[in-house]
Amino acid sequence: MQFTLIHNEPSCRKCRETQAVLEAVVAACPDACTVRYLTVAEAQAEGLGVVLTPTVLVDGQVLCAGIVPRQAGLLRLVQGN
Repeated sequence: MQFTLIHNEPSCRKCRETQAVLEAVVAACPDACTVRYLTVAEAQAEGLGVVLTPTVLVDGQVLCAGIVPRQAGLLRLVQGN
């Protein structure tokens, strides 16, 4: 599973908090997921049409936008529970 975090540059508080959550999930399940970081400009260049930050994609599909996801929810998603 690949998470993609689309963030502002420089990162806002929510973007930094989301980055920390994603890094904790990857640390807990290193064989099951990875994380990729894109700035809003890079995301727009790839045609992702981001409106809010932070935006988290899971395998290319929007999971959430404008909020910090919960670590427990992401762990359940990764672990298939």
